[in-house]
Amino acid sequence: MTPGTCYLPGISNLILAPLDVYYQVGILRAAIKVKDPEARDEAILRLLQNTLAFLGAAGTGVVYLKDLHALSSYLNLTPVVFVAGGLGLMLCALETAKTSYDLKNEIQFIRRADLQLLKQLKKVRLHLSAPSDQSIKAIEKLEAQINAHRDFFEERVGKQAVADLLHVYDQAKQLDPQEFSDVQYKTMQLAMDTFHADYLETRGYADQMELERRIMPWSKDQVKKGIEAIRADFLSSSAPTEKKHQALERGYAIIQQIRVQNKKKILLHMVSFLCIALTAASIITSFVLAPYIPLALAVLAIIVMCFRYLMARGWLEAEGWCSFRVSTCIPEFMKAIAKKIGKVGAYVIASATTR
Repeated sequence: MTPGTCYLPGISNLILAPLDVYYQVGILRAAIKVKDPEARDEAILRLLQNTLAFLGAAGTGVVYLKDLHALSSYLNLTPVVFVAGGLGLMLCALETAKTSYDLKNEIQFIRRADLQLLKQLKKVRLHLSAPSDQSIKAIEKLEAQINAHRDFFEERVGKQAVADLLHVYDQAKQLDPQEFSDVQYKTMQLAMDTFHADYLETRGYADQMELERRIMPWSKDQVKKGIEAIRADFLSSSAPTEKKHQALERGYAIIQQIRVQNKKKILLHMVSFLCIALTAASIITSFVLAPYIPLALAVLAIIVMCFRYLMARGWLEAEGWCSFRVSTCIPEFMKAIAKKIGKVGAYVIASATTR
């Protein structure tokens, strides 16, 4: 059960479940050490799932032996079939709960007040290029967004920062050219400061890992570097207007990257639900229908699981909607084996040539 796969029933769990137990115990110990509750709870759930997966696979393995005449003649394997199926359905139920929890976290993340503020800013940015009736309405929308979540912003950046931004809005609504030009810069700065306070400041390990879980580790590193550079440009009083404008555009690009990664993960969870549903349907129909229908559903589940693996390991590891990284789809243990084989081959060749 390498990263990218669902935790679902299958005879392969006789091998994969014990291996993943070793992996999850390491994660659990690390999570307890750094006080990361989400990683700790996930590791505990995975250990429970692996236990069920192994027991279910063992029962399935016994059922497969019914084709051996010597065994099927003396044993009634019907109870084993139902027990193995029941364990499989329990595993599907746990995976459904885990996927639902992950999906809820992704939706809550993208609904953060600072990300919603930047989404609103991007919508109205065309009306903020010059003072007009439309620009005043645009500022009022931003002001309403701030006031609706004022406690959220004040808790992270302080009351004074929020009051200063609202003052800029008030002056801009009077069509003050100086303040009007700062509406986008100040709004972007407040949102970036808020996001930085939650995820990117030197805080606990758990806060940093939460962002990695939401948008992937590689994306988190890019976002961190980008936001820190943008905040430095906005905070510099000597920065020219052109540099601030470039920082503003980079800010929009970073927010777009965050939203794309978030939506990709939500789609991944949707595919997970489909995989779980097909697996559960295969188990249930195996109790009452001819073997062809359960087999067809199981094959479909395997196909969807493979597709999900490619999404998780190749699509999520690439930037944007249309990129894909093939190298990350290869499991690390296979890369390690290939590397060792290469070293042995090089040694053999070198030894042969020196003779």
